[in-house]
Amino acid sequence: MAHTRLRRHFMDIDAYNRGINNESTAGDMGVLFTKLASGQVVTPTASSEILGLLTRNSNDNVDFLTKSLSPRPQVAHIAGVLETNDSTPEFHHDAGVFYYQGRPAYILSVFTSSGNQNRKSVLGQLGSASAALWQAVTSTN
Repeated sequence: MAHTRLRRHFMDIDAYNRGINNESTAGDMGVLFTKLASGQVVTPTASSEILGLLTRNSNDNVDFLTKSLSPRPQVAHIAGVLETNDSTPEFHHDAGVFYYQGRPAYILSVFTSSGNQNRKSVLGQLGSASAALWQAVTSTN
């Protein structure tokens, strides 16, 4: 993953407060989920176990790509928010593998920066993009 840098442990608040952050891109997360889905992360068994954990990962506060999908797919994903120094949510991400009734799985990975835009608008756009893709997948015979 060419653009991913791991500089601190997950949830290391002290390092975060010192400005030490991990970095990645939507493209790198897409590569990671593609490798997970094809059993190429560590071992096929490990890949399957990781996907199983991520399928049970559910938090409506950061479920940007799946909460408005109907019927709701099985999704192995990870989402999150990175706040600015004043605790304003600025960066939102969600990436994962989407499964639906025996059809080929697809990978969707989106990172956003709300910047000066309204957070609700940005999250609505994420949901709309995901819903449009989901509609195309589920309506195909």
